Amino acid sequence: MDGEAHSGTSEMANLLERATLPILIITILMTAGFAIGFIDPPSFNTDLTTFVPEDENDVIIETVDAQLTETGLPFYTHITRDDGGNVLSWDSILIQENALYELENQSSMQSNLIISNISAPGILQLALDESDASGTLSDYDSWGSFLNETVDESTTCT
Repeated sequence: MDGEAHSGTSEMANLLERATLPILIITILMTAGFAIGFIDPPSFNTDLTTFVPEDENDVIIETVDAQLTETGLPFYTHITRDDGGNVLSWDSILIQENALYELENQSSMQSNLIISNISAPGILQLALDESDASGTLSDYDSWGSFLNETVDESTTCT
């Protein structure tokens, strides 16, 4: 009986020995077949903005994009207050002015990464520069004092 078991093991060993090359070739072909799937994987659209419905802000963004030069990359920042207050209150404008000043300083230290910007404090400072008044936004303590210096008395707001 022991001879039969040894004979069976010997036959199995011979069979595996003869099948080694075909097993190796089949394994290599299967590996190559599966590897083809990794060469050109399917592309998935993970940009969530493509699933958002269009609104009036898209028109504004497209207009700004069209006006940017080819070298400029748009960077949009949505400003909110932590306490939920009005971001256009005079105190908020002054905080934004300080943040803008720090951002421009960082940009100038890093090869002028920011070419231009459009911000509420920047627009107000431009209005101040183009008026007869002088100074910076921090020289004013309220919207009233700022508007008194930059808007002509004959101007009526409706």
